[in-house]
Formats: sequence, C-alpha cells, structure tokens
Amino acid sequence: MSARAEKTGPGVTVVVTRWIRPGSEGEFERLSREFAEASRGQAGYRGTQVLRPVEGEQAGEYTLIVHFDSLEGRRAFKASAFYAEWMARFALHSMGEPVVRELRHLEGWEVLSGQAGPRWKMALVVWAGVFVTSQLLYAALAPWSAHWPRLLLGALVSGAVVAILTWLVLPVVTRWLRGWLQR
Repeated sequence: MSARAEKTGPGVTVVVTRWIRPGSEGEFERLSREFAEASRGQAGYRGTQVLRPVEGEQAGEYTLIVHFDSLEGRRAFKASAFYAEWMARFALHSMGEPVVRELRHLEGWEVLSGQAGPRWKMALVVWAGVFVTSQLLYAALAPWSAHWPRLLLGALVSGAVVAILTWLVLPVVTRWLRGWLQR
C-alpha cells in the first residue's frame, strides 16, 4: 500500500486486551483515563474506549479500543516515545503480554472504528454494495454459468462479493460518503 493510500484510507482501530493484576483495577482505570486525555494531542489519534470486565466472566480482563485516522497515524503513534512511556506504565499493572488486534476496512469500520453514523445508513450502504456487486457478477458469469449448479454459483458469487466489498468497494464508498454517514 502506498503512503498516499495510507494517509487517505479509512481509519484504523486497534483493540488491545490486557489482564490486570488483582487489586490494580482502579489504578489501571485511572491510567486509562489519563492515557486517553494525554493522547488527544497526538497526531493521528481519534479516541479511546475502555471496556471493563463483565461481572462473572474473565476477572481483570480489560479491552482498550483505540481509534486512529489512518494506518500512517497509527504507525507514528506506536513509534513515539509517548507510546513507549504509556505502555511501560500499563505493564506495571498487567499480567502477561497484551493481545493487540488491528482492524481495518470491513472488519472494523462500523462497530469499533467510530467511522459510521446510524446503523441504518451503514445497512443501506452495505445493501447497495452487495446488490450492485452481486448483480454485476451474475451478469458477468451468465454466459458460462447457465448449467452450473445453483449452490456452486451462489457460493462463488457470495464469496466474490465479500472480498470485493471488503477490499475495494466499502473502503472507497465509506470515504466518499463519510459526511453523510456521520451526520
């Protein structure tokens, strides 16, 4: 991916799961709030959400969802001394290494990334993308697929639609419609 595509591409969401030492939960939550506040001045940073452990489930398991404006912004943030300092502070209250997952495109664009507005708008965009893409694929395959088993044709088209939406259509369309989606 070119640097230009990274700068103008969709935002990046990083999901970090940490297991907090028993008795350190309050301090970790305080640090999480301070981290979010201090990060506001960092280039590329959009915001942080903290998901606390669900009572009765994994005690001490916290998830931080950190939003960035681009892959380039995420990389710069991660390479900074600011980031290294905060990760060291979090590590003092954590058990083991955090699990870090970077989400882009279809994987993180709606629920986690904060890019989307109301779900009905995202549903409309996805429906339009699925409808147009699937109709184009069916039309393109029509000359060869008349005698193919219906299940095989459906599997091929649906698989192609998911791939095309994930890597081509939705990143471009959500960027074009960002203003409308976020209203």
